[in-house]
Amino acid sequence: MAQTNVPIETEELILLASSGEEMEEQEGPHQEEEAPHQEEEAPHQASQADTYDTHFHPDRIQSKREELGEPGKQPEQPVDLVGGVLNYCDPENYTSPDFVNELVRLQEGRNTWKIAMGIHPKQASTFTERHWQALLRHLDNPRVIGLSEVGFEFTMSPEEWPNQERLFNALLDVGTRGRVLILHLRGVEDGTSVHVISRRLIRKKCPKGQRIHLHSFNGTVAQMRAWTTEFPNCFLGLSGLTRWFSDHQRTMVREIPEGRLLLETDAPYLPPRPGMRFNEPKFLGDVGRLVAGLRDIPLARLMAVTTANAQRLYCS
Repeated sequence: MAQTNVPIETEELILLASSGEEMEEQEGPHQEEEAPHQEEEAPHQASQADTYDTHFHPDRIQSKREELGEPGKQPEQPVDLVGGVLNYCDPENYTSPDFVNELVRLQEGRNTWKIAMGIHPKQASTFTERHWQALLRHLDNPRVIGLSEVGFEFTMSPEEWPNQERLFNALLDVGTRGRVLILHLRGVEDGTSVHVISRRLIRKKCPKGQRIHLHSFNGTVAQMRAWTTEFPNCFLGLSGLTRWFSDHQRTMVREIPEGRLLLETDAPYLPPRPGMRFNEPKFLGDVGRLVAGLRDIPLARLMAVTTANAQRLYCS
């Protein structure tokens, strides 16, 4: 079936977010620290390009808008969003039985907008049976094409790590065939252990051809190569986190094979420019400018490549 590429405004994404049950606002599980001060760059407008935001959180964007109003800036690199992946990993936000059906209704005619659901590893000790059953119910809906965001947050106390592994195993047991496995992997020191553990568990429970999205990847060249070598359908998402990258991580950005590269905002987190209150999908072009600069390629080429990769991973 032919895909329908229809640009969508951030306001419509917020409408998608508001279809769940009412809940108390809660802080996202991985708010990043403010980047070191940087001089604000002069606006550098480029012609609008078709782009695909492979990872953002509509429910959390809604919370930030209610708290802070607007992001505080406008994009310097305007883009037309022709698709994206709506991620819901806070189970209290999706307990309504009609949650996914309402999202599908709001997305009618926009086949390149996808839904991914899961339980964030930071909630491995706090999710309830009610949350688990809600997730299982939604995963039965064929419009939910990703398991997200799941994995390990080893910046938490080591006492939490066994619970995270139990949750990850349980999620893999639900089944990933036909779904993209969207991984949140944060470690301590160089983070090697979290990558080794994740690959070991996926190797045991998933086919070699499993589709994988390493969300907001911040690893080393060696870690990147280990993933892309073992799993031929593994893609790496880069976000505004590249603002904070070390020299070694910048080398990793340059070394990612072009055919495995994705762009994401992780909105409302990781704003790509100083002085922003929070992030939104409309800033994907500004994320792209960061990545294109590190890879020393034209922004237009980066946008074309990452959009094609995203549609290959999520829409084919």
